[in-house]
Amino acid sequence: MKCPICGSEMEKGEVCINGAGTLYWAPEDCSDKQWCKMMQLKHTIENEGGAVISREATNLSKTTASYHCRRCKKIIIDYE
Repeated sequence: MKCPICGSEMEKGEVCINGAGTLYWAPEDCSDKQWCKMMQLKHTIENEGGAVISREATNLSKTTASYHCRRCKKIIIDYE
């Protein structure tokens, strides 16, 4: 998918929340999905190719499919 802002290719992944309430984006090809969903440190999320969206406690009960543009830091989220 192309980013509607800058035209760069976007990466498919998921918007997730961990036990500490950190909202983040994880790439679809995260090497270990169970471990990926339990990440709590900003640098660990980013080292695995993810992006922290908010470090404040949020209420998201499941992962949500989304696309991330690293160039302009935009996320498009699919919803039902």
